[in-house]
This record gives sequence, C-alpha cells and structure tokens, in this order.
Amino acid sequence: MPPNGKTQSLLSRFPDFYAVGADSALHALAAALGDALESAETDLVRVLRSHFVDTASNSSAPSSTLAPRGDLDRLFALYLERLGGTSQLVQVNNQFQPRDLLELETLVREIVRPQTALGYDLQNLGPTAPLSAAAPYFYPPSLLALLERYDVDLTHRQDRVHFAPATWTQPATTLTRLLIGRDPLLQYLKNHLSDSTHTALNRYTGADQVPPDLLAAFTADLNRLLPERALTQAIYQRYDYLRLGQTLQTAWLAARDRLAQDPALTFTADDLPQAIARYLRKKLPLPLQKQLFRQQLAGGFTAADLPNLVAQLQPDLSHSLPQAGIWQPLLAVSQNQAAVASAPDNLRLSLVVVTALLQAAAQAARLSMVSPEGQFPTLQAGILAQLAGYAPATPGDRIRHNRLCLEASYPAEIAPSGIPTATAVGETLAALLNQVILPDAELYSRNADFFSQLPFDAETQNLVQTSEAKPKRPLAALAQRRLNRLLLETAFPTALQKSYVPYRERLRDLIQVLLRGASTQQGILDIVAANLGIFADSEAALAARQAITIEEYQPVLEAAPRVTVMPSVRAAAAGPEAEDVWPNQFTLSNPNVEPTAITLYLELTDQRPASETTLAHISQLTLVNAASHRPCFTFDKGLKIGDKLLLLADGRLFHNGAYIAPQAALVLPVGESQWYITAQVGDWPGRLGEGQFDFSRFDQDANTVEPLTAEQASNYGFTLGYDLQKLTPGFFQVNVPWDIPGFTDRFDDNTDHPRRQIPGIINRVRAAGTHFAIAYTKTFRDRHDLHTQLTLIPAYRSPPELFDQMAAQHPADPPYLVEPHAMADSTLDITSEQTPYGPNGMQHTMGDRLLTSVEGRPLLAGVFDYTEFDSGNTFA
Repeated sequence: MPPNGKTQSLLSRFPDFYAVGADSALHALAAALGDALESAETDLVRVLRSHFVDTASNSSAPSSTLAPRGDLDRLFALYLERLGGTSQLVQVNNQFQPRDLLELETLVREIVRPQTALGYDLQNLGPTAPLSAAAPYFYPPSLLALLERYDVDLTHRQDRVHFAPATWTQPATTLTRLLIGRDPLLQYLKNHLSDSTHTALNRYTGADQVPPDLLAAFTADLNRLLPERALTQAIYQRYDYLRLGQTLQTAWLAARDRLAQDPALTFTADDLPQAIARYLRKKLPLPLQKQLFRQQLAGGFTAADLPNLVAQLQPDLSHSLPQAGIWQPLLAVSQNQAAVASAPDNLRLSLVVVTALLQAAAQAARLSMVSPEGQFPTLQAGILAQLAGYAPATPGDRIRHNRLCLEASYPAEIAPSGIPTATAVGETLAALLNQVILPDAELYSRNADFFSQLPFDAETQNLVQTSEAKPKRPLAALAQRRLNRLLLETAFPTALQKSYVPYRERLRDLIQVLLRGASTQQGILDIVAANLGIFADSEAALAARQAITIEEYQPVLEAAPRVTVMPSVRAAAAGPEAEDVWPNQFTLSNPNVEPTAITLYLELTDQRPASETTLAHISQLTLVNAASHRPCFTFDKGLKIGDKLLLLADGRLFHNGAYIAPQAALVLPVGESQWYITAQVGDWPGRLGEGQFDFSRFDQDANTVEPLTAEQASNYGFTLGYDLQKLTPGFFQVNVPWDIPGFTDRFDDNTDHPRRQIPGIINRVRAAGTHFAIAYTKTFRDRHDLHTQLTLIPAYRSPPELFDQMAAQHPADPPYLVEPHAMADSTLDITSEQTPYGPNGMQHTMGDRLLTSVEGRPLLAGVFDYTEFDSGNTFA
C-alpha cells in the first residue's frame, strides 16, 4: 500500500542519510504513526461534520446490544421523533438512479480505459459472468460500444468528436447561411473565425462547389471553438430565437384570421398578440410610432393598408429584432414571464396594426435565420431541449455536448457522429450497476486486494466480515446489494452519490418545514414533498411539487334531477303598486355555505301533443333570478327544437356539442333560489348559422324578433338540469401521485416506502377539528384499437339475411338503404390488491370515464360537413 500523506510528512523531516526506504524499519514505524494520525484526523473531521444535517453521514459504529445508529439517525431522533412513523424516513434504496452518477465521464473512463484492478473487473464482468439467478443479465454486445462512443479522449480519439470536411452534407448551404445569417449562433461564429477564414469566406460566391481550403479552414475554426462555453450559450440562444420566431408566426396567423373574420374585432389587453405587438411598437423609431398613432387616431387603418404597412415596418424590425436586447425580453413577454405595461384605450393598437407588426416581425425572424421558402429551419427540438437541461462539467464533456447540440441544430447539414447523450449513457450505466454489479456475490472476493487498500466505515466492515466468516453461505440478496453499493461508493467516492443522501436531504427539508410551520396548506404540501424526497428548486422538483395538490372541502359532484320548465311571459300587475308577475318559475338549490358555480344543461323541446308543423326558432334565451330580476345567463343566437346548450362551471359554452365562446359562469346563491326563463320568437339579427333544411326565410323579414305570447310560450319547453360540487367544511384531501419519476423510484417498494408515512405526518400537523384523506393516483395506460366501418348499399344488393333482419326490425318502413357497422375492441383487465393500513384498512377505488371534448360529461357529437353527389355523368 502506498504511504499516506501523514507518513510522507513524517519521513520528509528526517535527514537525507536516514534509511527511509519502503523496506526499512523506520518507514514501517512512520507508516504506523501516519495511519494513526490519519485515522484520528478523519474521525475529527467526521465529528465536526456530524453536527450539521448538510454534512453528516449515516455510518454507524458496531454494537452488540443496540441497533446501529448513524449520525443522521441521531439528528433525526433529536428533531423529528415527535412526528411518528420514523421507520419510513430512514429507508433508502440501494438501486442506482441516473442522478446518482455524479461524474459520469469518470465512470465511463474507468470501464472503457481501466486503470485499476476493479476497473478491469468491471470491464470483463459481463462477458465472463455465468447466467445465474444472482446475475441474470450481462453486458449486451452494444453496451461497451455505447460507452466507447461516449468516451472522449482528446489525445487519441479526436476523430470521434471533432468535425472533418466530410462531416458537412451540404457545405454550400452551411457557408451561405454563415455568410448572410444574423441569428445569435451565426453571429458568434462570424465574430470568432480566424482572419484567413474571414478572407476566404468573403471571396465565396455561394457556388455549389465549395473551395476545399475554405471548408478546411472553417472546420478547423469550429473544432477550436468546441470547448468554449460561449459556443454553448450561442446554441441555446439560437434555439430560443427560433422558438420566438415560431411564436411570432403563430400570433400573426391568429391576428390574420381574426382580421379576415371581422376587421372591427380586436384583442384585449391581456391577449398574447396584443402584448407582443405593444412591445414591438415601443422598439420602433419614435417618428414611426407617432406616424402609426397619428393615422390610427385620424381615420384608422383598413385591411387594404396592411401590405404597405408591413413593407414600412419590416426594415426597422429586421435591423433591431436580431439584437439580444430586443428579442430576449420579447421572448419573456411571449412566454408570459414578463408583463407589458397597460396602455389607455385611446392608445391601444388596432387589429390592422397588430397584424402588421406581427407579420413584419415574423418575416424579420425568418430572414435572419436564412430559412428557405419562407419556413423556419428544421431542428431536432426534442433532443435540443433535452441537451439544454444538461450542464457540462469538464472540457471533454463540453466538446461532446457542443457537438451534439450542433447536430441537433443543423440535422440536414451535419452528419451524425453517433455519440450518445449523457442521459442515455446514465440510464444504461445505472441499469448495468443495478442488474449486474449489485447482485454479484463475488465482487469483493475477486477484488479483495484492491478493496483492502480503501478505508471502510463500520457498516461496510461488518458486512465484509459477515461474508468472509461464512464463505459457503452467501449473504441475503438485500444484504449483498447493500454491501456492493457500499463497496462501489468507497471505490468511487466522488463519482457516485452516497446512498444516505436522500435520507439526509429529506431530513433537512422536513426540519425546515417544521420551523416554518407545517399546519398551513403550503406547509402540508411541503412536508409531503419533502417526505418523498422532492426538494431543491430544479425544474423536475418544481414539476413534481405541482403534481401534489390539496383539494379542500371534499368536493363531490351532485347532479340534480332534470325538470321541464316553460318560458315565462310577464303578466300585468293587479294594482298600481304591485309588481309584475312572472309565471313558470322553478327552484334551484345550492347546499353549500357559499355561492357556487354550476354546470347547466338546457334542451329546447316541443310541448305540443301533436307536432304537425315546425315551431319557429326562439332567440334571446335568458335565465333570470326571480329575486333580483337580474339576467344571469343569455344566449342571443337562434335555437330550434332539439338544440342543446351546455354551460360549464368554468364559463365555457357549448351549443350542440360545439364550443361557442366563453361566458360568465352561472353562480347559484346559498340555499334555494327562484328562477325563470324568458325568450323571444324569431331569429336574432346577425350572421347566418348552420344549414337548416326544414326552415325557410323566403319572403320573410330576417330581422323579425317578437316577444313570446302566453299561447306561444306554452308550446315550448326546456329540459333543465344542473350539477355542482357539494362541499364539506372542515375536510381536505391531499392528492399524491403514486409514481413520481426520479423521486419515488429512489425508494424500494418492497420495503417500508416513505409514502406510507404521509398519513401519520399529516395527522400530527393538521389543525384541530379538521379531517383529511390521502388519495394516491396511479395511471394505467392501455391502447385500444377501434375499427369501425360504415357502408351504404342499396337494399337489392344487400345479403338476404341482412335485408330480412332489417325489415323485421322496421316492418312499417322497409329499408331501402342498409348500413352495416362493424366494430372490434380489445379488453383491459386490471386487478387491485388491498393492503391493510390502520384499523379500517386502505380503500381502493377504481373508475373509468369517457373523455370527450366536454370535461366531466360524456357527450359525443358528429357533424357531416361534406356532401358529395354523383351526377352519373360518365363523361365528366
């Protein structure tokens, strides 16, 4: 074993004539003293670190009478013993997660280019290991190749990551883009090219045959820039700039469609097109801004002024938009991350100006990206978004990362290198460690000489001694995995995360939540998240926190029975001081202690005993509160018999299953309330609605709308129904996903999982007098393939048995057209196992629902919007 630092320090203090060789007695004495000093200093550091949760470990000293307790266990007993359910908090999972591989490049290099005996053993483990129950998996043939492609040795393997002239599949397109493009990445490259490359690039005419010296010089400069952090930022900025351009184009198309629909329409101050246009207007030159407002206030713009206005705005936006100080704040505005100051109504931009600004900005973005045929350049957005969330740690890692980002940014111009991403390698290496190395019962025995030189903590030493004491009786599977995990953590102290880190982080977060107060709604959310190991402020942690919700008052959907009501026609008052009478009132009930929005269902029906003629349409359907005579819901379009209206609690309105427009939600007061419906007969003036084949306006005034008479009102009826969320005061429910990838999988489901501790913790910290429930949700995904077919055939061509069957079902109306339908479906089988918890056990419920365009209500609607008639003309 090589001497440690203390031993070398002692030997360096002796004169040169002393024999201090490795075989001398003086060297052995100094080594013994050095080991003692090193051990004492290590113990002193551990004692100092054990006083703080952030630095304490959980290694325990051997004890023959008491259960082993580490430093974290003692801190836990000091702070959180009163929470109860302590067994769940200390549980850790010996399985490796990709996030546990702190230095991925170090681990890959140790397997691909080993320098130690353990490294050679890991490299040779798969091909030589027998297929046994302890190690059912071994290295697939492509695994080592995958790790070798990821490993970047700048001394011997530059060809794997560096560019070559043959890498460029479209060199003329690449250099032309570099010559005239203005996006952030191209500007960075042009500013950092060498003088010789600049000279050769300026002489390039855009020909298909690129001069070899120019291509070689550009490739050499790009390889020189690969390790630069600024190149990574430029790639990310180009990706954001492209997303901004696509947002501008989407907003422009929305404004263009609204302008084509009705030039009088406009956007509200909160709409995204209006917000973007207002920001762009502020970046225009001041004389141009004054000109816009002067003409807008004088007479306004028309749709015919749009082309000239775009041509006037585009030069200024093409010059200013590629500047980082312009497009980066604009990207924040488009993503609702920054607000634009509100403007008075007289300074609000008209729809024509909004459309012109957005169109000019979208065209400016496309021009700066040098996109062919008016389209934004293609890129591998999913891969680039995944790479953007990774932070390279070493120069080699940054070279690899920048190469992959450039390939995703220009997939049609750069040949793929085959270098895997860090995410793919991390997942593959974690699977290798879990499936091959952790179950290996001979890992320590094969590498005993290597491990004997490493310092073991008490837990590792006890497991090693247990395995050596009975060599013919291997450790249990769980103990073997625990031993191998500890051995790997000792061999790679900085590359692998310690298994007790989740325990420590959860302990720290729970202490912080208790200090802030855990009886509030946010405190309960924080304590549940901390118990599941969800901490820090990363994007994954924030998304996982948002998945945990609290639903107050235990809302239960209650549907009122449907009733049929008739329109109300005002009756004259009996005296001068009496109020008018509105008959046909009905009662709506709200059992909650506060006003509640409801989901309203209305269907217009014909109440006549015999329907010989078609009733006229009605308009201006209004639902009125009888106590205040205030209209609470109005539908101003025409309705015919059989039409259905659905007003959801969030204000969305549907007419015959088609979404109309947002409305104010219908809110019921507390208790019972009286209501009535008013309407008018005839179509309300406006645009023509859908085609109606049983009604004609020929020789009729289209604007004839009259109040209903009592006799007419008796012919109409409304089937009315509603449902609402019934609330239970003093009750809340915590909704927790059963699986949160990256967090709940860090704990072993076969043992005492931390999710079982959540009810006990909430029961301890909840406010007095309140009740709660925990709802775990788990999604089962199953694909159903539905095959349906509709065939219309004349009756005389149909099979006799089918014709006879249809004729028997409809004896009064023989089928002249037969419609065979065929449908096949697969089945989904799900089983549930009940696990007792507490005196009443755990209740498992399962339900399914039909998800359609209307949330919460199975509603299917179909419209034949295309009809084709065959004229029988064979010469057409």
